[in-house]
Amino acid sequence: MTRSRLRNLALPLALAALAAVLVGLYVVSYRNSVTRGAGLVKVLVASRDIPAGTDGSTIAAGGYLTSQTVPRRAVAPGSVTSAQPLTSLIAGSEIYKGQQITLRQFAPAAQGGVFAKFSGTERVLVVPGEPSQLLAGTVSDGDHVDVVATTKYHVDDLARAASRVVLRNLLVLKAPDGPSTASVAPVRRPLRRTSS
Repeated sequence: MTRSRLRNLALPLALAALAAVLVGLYVVSYRNSVTRGAGLVKVLVASRDIPAGTDGSTIAAGGYLTSQTVPRRAVAPGSVTSAQPLTSLIAGSEIYKGQQITLRQFAPAAQGGVFAKFSGTERVLVVPGEPSQLLAGTVSDGDHVDVVATTKYHVDDLARAASRVVLRNLLVLKAPDGPSTASVAPVRRPLRRTSS
């Protein structure tokens, strides 16, 4: 090969290599500018499903949340970066794992009514019964009670009964109303005549 042919071949190869380096530098610079322009923001996301009615203090302390970095354009409106604002609220609806936590998903605890007093796997049970069975007038809201079940049976013509505590330490959300105090009318007795 002659020297002029080598020069004619080397010059385009050098220009192609220079163009490839310049394109690579441009792509890296563009990615960095997009990342800086978008801005990365830390937000809280649910690390597991959060049932509706769960109070915010349980969510903040119970391992329900994790911090995640997302681009600013992907931040949900009303998202929170700290669990502090949630402590006086309750989850208004179910929040699924991976969802960003926003204030719109929560409601004041007062709006929860009875549901604000329990969360997670806890359930409310209405116990039917006579006022005397439900300790009406004795049990108050917030007390803890045990539920006792009694069954009657017969063994060889002998009537027997057995009792067992079936549920322990239940929170009373709404106590039954006490017995009404009806006014008692005086009893009139007929006068007896005594013979003298």
